[in-house]
This record gives sequence, C-alpha cells and structure tokens, in this order.
Amino acid sequence: MITESEGWVMYLRILKKDLKRKKTMNVILLLFIILATMFAASSVSNIVSVIGGLDYYFEKADLSDHFVITLNGNSDDIEEHLKNISNVRDYRREDQLFFNDISLTKNGKKLADFPNTGLILDIGNAKLNYFDKENEILKKVPEGYAYFTGSLTSGIEIAPDEEFQLKLGDTELTLKYKGLAKDAFLGSEMFSNPRIIINNADYEKYLADESVSANNQSSVFYINGYDKKALESDLSDIPEAQFNKGINIVR
Repeated sequence: MITESEGWVMYLRILKKDLKRKKTMNVILLLFIILATMFAASSVSNIVSVIGGLDYYFEKADLSDHFVITLNGNSDDIEEHLKNISNVRDYRREDQLFFNDISLTKNGKKLADFPNTGLILDIGNAKLNYFDKENEILKKVPEGYAYFTGSLTSGIEIAPDEEFQLKLGDTELTLKYKGLAKDAFLGSEMFSNPRIIINNADYEKYLADESVSANNQSSVFYINGYDKKALESDLSDIPEAQFNKGINIVR
C-alpha cells in the first residue's frame, strides 16, 4: 500500500516529467498569463481614470443629485411638489421647448433620426454649464445660430455655418449650425434626447407662437438633497415625469 506522502512524491515526479515533455507549451502558457495580467491591470487603470474623469466633468458641469424631465406644462405642479419635500435641499428649473426629429430639416430633408424627444434650450436660461469643443463654458449663442449636443451630431452631415430649418407649430426658423455643445446630462447617445441650444431672441420667436407655448413646453429639474441615498425614494411619486432618476444612472 502506498502512503499519502509517497503518493505526493509520485505525483510530483509525474508532474516534473510532464513539464519537461511539454516545456514549449508551458512557456507559451506562461506568456499568455503574463499578457493577460498586463491587459487586466491596464483595463482597471483605464476604468479608474474614466470614472475620475467623469466625476471631474460632472463637477465642472454642476450636475445635481437627481434629475426630472417633464413635458406639456405640468412644471409648476412639480415645482410646488418639490417645495413640500423636506429632503430637497435646492433645485434648479431649466425651461425649454421640445420637438421631434421630423421638425429638423436641411434642404427639405430630415436632418437626423432620433427616437426620443429633442429639447430646445435658450442659453440665457441654462442651469448647467455647457461646453464648446474647446471645453470653454458656453455663455452665449449668436442670434440665428445653434449648437447641437453630442447625441445629435452623431451621424449627420452638417458643417459650421451651414443652414438648417427647425419648425415648431406654425413657426419655422432657418438657423446656422455653430458647432458641438457638450452636455453632461443628456449628451450621451444612450439617452437619445438631443438638445439644440439657441439665442434668446430666436427662442422667443418660437414661444410667441400660441400653439408652441401651449403644446411644446418642457422643463428639466436639477435637484440636490440633504440625504442623497434617500432622495430617489422621496421623489418617486412626482406626477407625470418623463424622466425621474438619480446621478448614478447618468454616470
């Protein structure tokens, strides 16, 4: 009968012979393990860098703890609701107009395809920091011009100073494309809610159209809480919100 210690010695001898016979394969396997370890370490480093970069970007953009988007004129009700929630430390209301992709054309043809609602923002009413392609805060837009957010610029053919048409209600304006605007909240293609950022004078032309003021109004609320973990639960009963989520899903 072979004892346990003898069995281990026998096993080690067999393993040693096996390693000698398959020396080339073992060297290759070792190289693969080393390469895999290097790639894994690099991936972890990249993830840490991206997360750190996002946090810095969100801080510079002045994002909030929570976000609510509403359509078609119940913004006043939501604002009143927020005032009565004790965990709401502060909020910002960013009024805008909404449109769909058939409203946006160039030379008589639809300029872009996007499944969700697009938003038109008056730069004078911006409650976040938006950035141009040079990463400078966007503070003004010339009259007759418009910036597109990243999700809208993907896959379309338009160059700076080229004209396009945007129609809301009975009002159609011909505007010129100014460039890319970076939107920390809705700039991701995953949201498919592009924004067009325009001058106040152009915005007021749309708002003067009674059908637009009655049917195309929207608001985005940026909300901060005393207890961030409890905030999503506290805001879960906001009436008729199109979007009602916390910062984690945006990240």
